[in-house]
Amino acid sequence: MDREGLGVGRFTISYFSECPQYLLNLFHQLADQGNTLLIIEHDPDIISHADWVIELGPEGGDKGGYVMNSDVCRQ
Repeated sequence: MDREGLGVGRFTISYFSECPQYLLNLFHQLADQGNTLLIIEHDPDIISHADWVIELGPEGGDKGGYVMNSDVCRQ
């Protein structure tokens, strides 16, 4: 998953509500190995594990995509 030799990889993972703990474990393993993860998520339980959260809005489509908030995640 190397992009133009820069070591940049992109993965897309779709999941169902039955396996969030599996994904959290996977995310932690990847981060522990020194990887940077960018995860687009709406589930507060998943978001609560983030080191940093960027909120985009205020809506979707043409009325969205603006940075509304960017801060460390309150654990």
